[in-house]
Amino acid sequence: MKYITYVFSLIILISCQDFKKAKQLAKIDSLIKTTDSINLEFQKNSNDSIGLIINSVMDVELRIKNNYISDTVDKVFAKKINAYKMIRKKLKPLGQKYSQITDGCAEEKKSLLSLKKDIENNAGDESKYEDYIKFEENKVKKLNLILADFIEGQNSAIKTYYELHDELYNFSMSLISKK
Repeated sequence: MKYITYVFSLIILISCQDFKKAKQLAKIDSLIKTTDSINLEFQKNSNDSIGLIINSVMDVELRIKNNYISDTVDKVFAKKINAYKMIRKKLKPLGQKYSQITDGCAEEKKSLLSLKKDIENNAGDESKYEDYIKFEENKVKKLNLILADFIEGQNSAIKTYYELHDELYNFSMSLISKK
């Protein structure tokens, strides 16, 4: 009777471990898919013309700064110039976020695949698997937040650029022709 109870307990313990392992592996697979989705969304929303926009804004700013001679500036026009300057200030930090996302997605996927392999092979301290999964989950959440910030900042700056560029470019060029 003791033997049957022992075997039965052992079977329950093993099946619980298998269920826990399957759950952990499913969570990791989900995190891998999320990381791939973040990378795909980033690729879809990356704008190759950011450098050109920054240079264009700097050129217009410089022309206005070097050629506009007046003691007063219309308040509405001053707000446009300030908003236009903010384009460059919003876009420059996106280079750092660009690296964080591209490098972060690659590193995260590598970490998740390594953790998955460890769990499948029962390598390492099994009691810490949940902590490792939670740690990786937090990294994926952070990548998602960086992506959202990147897209919002980029879209906001580009929208402002298209709203103001033609007017301020033409104004800056008119300053040169007056000389």
